[in-house]
Amino acid sequence: MEIYSENLHEGCDLDTKVFSESAAEILGSLVGSEGEASIVFVSDERIRELNRTYRGADRATDVLTFSLRGDSLSRGVLGDVYISLETAARRAKRRGVPLEEEVLRLLVHGLLHLAGHTHDGREDGVRMRKLERELLAEHKDRVRRRRRRTSRPAGNRKRKERNGRRA
Repeated sequence: MEIYSENLHEGCDLDTKVFSESAAEILGSLVGSEGEASIVFVSDERIRELNRTYRGADRATDVLTFSLRGDSLSRGVLGDVYISLETAARRAKRRGVPLEEEVLRLLVHGLLHLAGHTHDGREDGVRMRKLERELLAEHKDRVRRRRRRTSRPAGNRKRKERNGRRA
């Protein structure tokens, strides 16, 4: 599974690699290893434009999924997942979790939609939420480990490198 990711939100420095790795594993387990998808991290303003244009809802949202499954011209492209980092940050703060964990939760939700899952009916919603919880639990540790490794203050990192020691 090939995953392309891009952070278009200039105000938030996010390690997209860890999310690409998780997305590849998640989609691989859901639909197989063939195909590709994109993850795009955006602002509230951009996701609002997309929401208005493609769903007719003139408001920001947390995650939008544009699935190409079943499209004869898709040639293995599953689709795109857009995540608003501003909305994710507000929700993370409200839920008392790190931003990366909330982004992962939104990513899992979007990937399930790419794989064809819905939450339209009660049974579908219950099934999708259960799968979300399982996948989040399975991948949360990877995001946490990466967050700890990359969140050291730059001053400490430089001093240790100068002294020839590795962290």
